[in-house]
Amino acid sequence: MKIYVNRKYRTGPYGGGNHFIGAYFTRALELEETKTWKHQICYPNDPKAVPDTFLVVGLDNDGTGLSIDQIIYHKMMFNSRSKIVLRVNENDAQKGTRDVDQKLLKISEMIDGTIFVSQWLHDHFMKLGWKCKNNTVIVNGVDREIFKPRGQTDGIAT
Repeated sequence: MKIYVNRKYRTGPYGGGNHFIGAYFTRALELEETKTWKHQICYPNDPKAVPDTFLVVGLDNDGTGLSIDQIIYHKMMFNSRSKIVLRVNENDAQKGTRDVDQKLLKISEMIDGTIFVSQWLHDHFMKLGWKCKNNTVIVNGVDREIFKPRGQTDGIAT
């Protein structure tokens, strides 16, 4: 199976979506145990990518990959059997906006799976009428090599 991830992993503090990609895909593929992995991860700008599944980590194209609108168009025009899994990490209440919830609700009619980054976001969108039925919650963790508890650097309290 080819899985297209619409972001490239970057080292450093680039946010939860980047950490998600790094933790679940980039680093996992480097481990010895993944030699039996039967899936291929495709990243933005891969001209040979004809994915079976799209993992949408962010709605826009981040200057490197496909946006959710482009991915939905690709599915409608070229491969109706491909699956779209969307990672949801935002809403209007958090951003102080008025259009994010409605956009995500509309998208929920066209996707095949959802990864919510918190139970609160899951419950929020279920109350609003989320259409996708294949949903899960995967809570973000932080990269301890980059983010340290307050007052600590390199594991030494300051």
